[in-house]
Amino acid sequence: MNTVSDTPSEDILHKIKELAVVPLEAMGYEVVALNFSKTKGGLIIRFLVDKAKGGISLFECGKLNKYIGELLDGDAILEGKYSLEVSSPGIDRPLDTEKDFLRARGRRVKFFLHEPIGGKLEIEAVVDKVENSVVFIKQNNQIGKISLTNIKKAKQVIK
Repeated sequence: MNTVSDTPSEDILHKIKELAVVPLEAMGYEVVALNFSKTKGGLIIRFLVDKAKGGISLFECGKLNKYIGELLDGDAILEGKYSLEVSSPGIDRPLDTEKDFLRARGRRVKFFLHEPIGGKLEIEAVVDKVENSVVFIKQNNQIGKISLTNIKKAKQVIK
């Protein structure tokens, strides 16, 4: 059995993903991010979890924290102290993947681009659809498109 102190970081992360991500996805959740850090007091494991529709509640975060903790304790892949944090990525989370933009359909998004489109490096528009790594947007009653590779950063506009 490996301990926290003698297991390479990527190995721990891979084992945690194998153990917890698939069951969470089967329950209808999406693991947006999973990371950890080592401290003097042990390991801190952080899950950012969301749902495709409606987001995730504080109650669900608590329930998932208990569930993931039981999985980790039952499998004994971690030895020693660890803290587990399960939270929502929040409504203003960065949009990176095709899946993120699909979730943002019909919403206003601010795009920061690598290469200008129409002379602009920043565009604010409504996400219309996403296909083949291209985000189709509506702006001033016109349809445009932005390749995912041209998006440096994107966030939903909250008003």
